[in-house]
Amino acid sequence: MPVYEYRCSACDGLHRQTMTVGEYGALAEIPECRHCGVRLKRRFSFAAAEVLHEHWNHSLGGPVSDHRKFREGLRRKSDEMSARLGQDVNLQPIDASDPTTVGASPDAKEKRVGELRGSRS
Repeated sequence: MPVYEYRCSACDGLHRQTMTVGEYGALAEIPECRHCGVRLKRRFSFAAAEVLHEHWNHSLGGPVSDHRKFREGLRRKSDEMSARLGQDVNLQPIDASDPTTVGASPDAKEKRVGELRGSRS
């Protein structure tokens, strides 16, 4: 279902509404800002589709070509490990581009960039 974004020209607030294309077409008038009551302006934005290219996944021990198969493989591997170890194992996909999921503190990137800039002098 599409997400329609609106920006308030008075308070600069961003408002999001999830509705079908038919519901959007049936709107009698443009919505008003919840904060200040000014009529909102439609903001055009695009969401990028997440693509999982086929690759060898070491956790699963085999090739993975889409998100559904990857999640099913993780669930199957979790069940196998739970049975073998005698305790609950729940493998979940992570976003390796998110520093917090790979064990870095939120300000680690800024600290490292500062270190690198200092070494150039």
